Amino acid sequence: MKSMLNGILIVITSLFLMTNVLVSNVLAVKDAGQAARYLRIGVGARALGMGGAFVAVADDASACYWNPAGLVQLKNKEVQAMYSLLSIDRKYNFLNYAQPLKDDRCFGVSVVDFGVGDIRETKSPEDKNIGMFDDQENALIVSYAGNMENGLLLGGNLKYITQSMNPSEGKQSAYGISIDMGMLWKAKPNLTVGLLLQDVGGSLKWNTGHKDC
Repeated sequence: MKSMLNGILIVITSLFLMTNVLVSNVLAVKDAGQAARYLRIGVGARALGMGGAFVAVADDASACYWNPAGLVQLKNKEVQAMYSLLSIDRKYNFLNYAQPLKDDRCFGVSVVDFGVGDIRETKSPEDKNIGMFDDQENALIVSYAGNMENGLLLGGNLKYITQSMNPSEGKQSAYGISIDMGMLWKAKPNLTVGLLLQDVGGSLKWNTGHKDC
């Protein structure tokens, strides 16, 4: 009976992961204009080297991004930093700190910096160049996680997101708050199930009255 239950669990987990991959591919096409899209790029050389398949691992400081529940697995304080230059002169940087607490708890804080400068501003329909402007986007992430016993780890992120641009019409700025909720379940010594709900309720409110979801 135990072996049958384990087999059922493996099948359910596999189906969930396959469904998640298919849904993610569909959404990736639709959310290209989503607010704070840079938060989908990913962080950490190890996690990115695994193709982002880190939600069920999340055993270093980058768990603040991939699955905050995994922070409980840290034994010591950790600091991670990443500096990236992307195509079309975009910059993408990440810095975070995580510290284990008493009673199988952990706290972390992260900063994500994304931006691009010298964007050509034109005026339609004649496509006349009327100047250049910059786009700067940042996120401050506070993470907390705890061990609920029986191999169940839970964690969450609170994100404060900002964006600013300076086109010819004047400076435009936006802010927003979103949350992440993560779970890590060590079902067996060689089987771990991870789940992450990212950017729940997230949107950007601009000083112009516009709202990006």
